[in-house]
Order: sequence, then structure tokens, then C-alpha cells
Amino acid sequence: MKLFFLLWILPLTLGAPAKSVNITLNDDTVICSTSGVYPKPKVLWSSDPPAKEPLKIVSQTEDQLFTVTSQLNVEAITDTYTYNCSITTNKYSYTASLKQQVASELSANEFIFKCPVTKDFNYSLTLRFSDTILTYDRKNSMEDISEQWRDKVAFHREDGSIKLSHLNQEQLGTYTCESTTAQYRYITQTKVQSSRGLGNEVYIIICIGIVLAILLIPLIVYVVKKRKKGRPDDAENSRETSNSGQETIELNASKDY
Repeated sequence: MKLFFLLWILPLTLGAPAKSVNITLNDDTVICSTSGVYPKPKVLWSSDPPAKEPLKIVSQTEDQLFTVTSQLNVEAITDTYTYNCSITTNKYSYTASLKQQVASELSANEFIFKCPVTKDFNYSLTLRFSDTILTYDRKNSMEDISEQWRDKVAFHREDGSIKLSHLNQEQLGTYTCESTTAQYRYITQTKVQSSRGLGNEVYIIICIGIVLAILLIPLIVYVVKKRKKGRPDDAENSRETSNSGQETIELNASKDY
């Protein structure tokens, strides 16, 4: 009974900082949440682009610990954004970051982007697509890439850059890279989209248009020239017909006399 009482009263005397913070984007709302903290925490947001004033909901459980949910309304979702949510109790703070970026296309089916890395020696990193692609534990210097991605992914530990190669159409989309430490959680979503796919279609249409133009221009020029030549001939023929008709009338008149 005493042990239970100590376990219950300990967070209230020493404080219970946030051990993890969840951050997600749902439609036009960024949601930041945590639980099991004490005393009542403060929530601080920063965003790029700027967002409206957040809405904060705080509740307290039977064991006097606090649960916090803070919502940030976003006016417009853009291709690139960054939202940071920090939850602070006393001198302890935990920050969760949600970022979206667009991968750079180096060449056909080859892209590069950066995952968040920190100076903290104890951090872990996970890269996901439809499933887990890469895991890295800096403390143990352990890196693991799933077998089906080993010829497609190159990870540079120093700056967190990831190079993707030999992607097919089904492997284009949003990649999520998450890096966590004892006080930070960085989630970066990267859109990998080929500008060459649509570009090829446009290029083909342009090429077809050029070829048709090359074929049609001589024909149009020929028709125009023929029409120009045909107009004097028609006039001459008209005059000849008129003269012939006049001669016939005169001949008939002479016969009458």
C-alpha cells in the first residue's frame, strides 16, 4: 500500500515531463497531443507558413496527471510546410515537429532528400513508405535496409540525406522519415514525384504538333500558291469566254443582214 502511494505521489512531487508527443495533420488541422504529465504543461506552437491561434484542451486524470491536446487550424495546405509543437512542464520540454518537403529529382527515377538528424548521440531514425524501408540507431551505429530496397536506397549518416534510385511508378509518393530522441521527435514527409512523367506526355504532344506542322505547312503553301495562280487564269478564261460570246453575237447579226 505504501509502495502504491509512493508511485502515485512521486510524479506530483518531482514532476512528470512529457516523454513523447504525437503530431499529425488531419485535413486542415495539425494535432499535437501528450499524456501523463505534471504539472499542467504549457504548449507553444511555431509554423511556416503562419497559422491561426491554436485551440488547447487540457484534462486531468484520477491520478492527477494531465492530458493535453492542442489543435492548430491551417488556412491552406502547401507543398512545403513546418509545424513545431513544444510541451513544457517546469524546466522540461519536449518538441514534436512535422515537416513536408519535395524531393529533388536528379535524373530519371533518381531523387534525393534529407531526413532530420540531430547532434544528440542517442537518436534513432526510421524511413517508411508503404512499409519500413530503413532503420538507423546512432548509438549503436546500426543500419538496416529492407532487402527489397537495398538497391534503391543510399543513406548518408552525416547529414541525413537519402538517395533513391531505380524507382518504378508504384514507388512514387510520400515517404515519411522519423527521428526521435529523449526530447525531440522530428517527422518529415517527402513527396517524391517525377516531373518527367507528365513532361514526357507534354513533350510527345509538342513533338506530334511540330511534325504535323512540318507536314501541313508545305501543303498549305502549295494550296495558296495554286489559288493565286488560278485567279488570273480564271479571269483570262472569263475574258476569253466573254470575247467569244461577243464574236458569236456579231456573226449572227451579220447573217441576219
